[in-house]
Amino acid sequence: MSDIWISPSDLSFFWKDTKIGFFDKYKLDIYRPKHAFPSIFNAIDQHMKDSFDQKNAQDVVKSAPNGIFIHNEEKVKSELITIGQYRIGFKGNIDSLIKHDDGTYSLVDYKTTSLKDSLADTYFLQLMAYCMCLSKPMEGKPKVIRSMGLIVFDPKGFIYSHESGLLNGSMHWVEIPIDIPRFKKWIKDELVPLLDSNRDDIEVGWHDNEWKRYIETFYLEKE
Repeated sequence: MSDIWISPSDLSFFWKDTKIGFFDKYKLDIYRPKHAFPSIFNAIDQHMKDSFDQKNAQDVVKSAPNGIFIHNEEKVKSELITIGQYRIGFKGNIDSLIKHDDGTYSLVDYKTTSLKDSLADTYFLQLMAYCMCLSKPMEGKPKVIRSMGLIVFDPKGFIYSHESGLLNGSMHWVEIPIDIPRFKKWIKDELVPLLDSNRDDIEVGWHDNEWKRYIETFYLEKE
């Protein structure tokens, strides 16, 4: 039986864009190279954390759940789920929690992107994986997750003056419904069948062309 630990951050664009890339990473241990540009978004996320910490979420976005932002529990790891020949778990770093007066929590992920209707569906799997890490942790006391969603910073303009600059925009709360049956169905009906696939039988999409070039280079250098 194989233990497979999946990073929740891989369940948004990586999962949707390249099934072969996902298969290669989690079955063959071939990792895609890191790009330089995400560090910009990481820096914005960190500044948001520093600005919001210990503040009421509704002071940031009125439609957010009422509670206090906390950022002291970033590394999370779920218990393993046994399905077929696999024991599947999730581990990664969460952005934030909102702590409520009754001891429950809301799960928050920060995104710098344009506001659009598709965001909730795009990030459903990622946030559900984080939710599983918190509600069914490998170690420690489970947390009751009341809700989950995105704090979205939608950039609208840039202001500069005397060698300084300011990126401005609007802040939004995007609720993502907690749906455990849907998440478990995805594991059973989509994730496990992909892991069980023969690599040559996996459908290749247009996003896979860059990945294929990388793999060919990888094997050439390896040989």
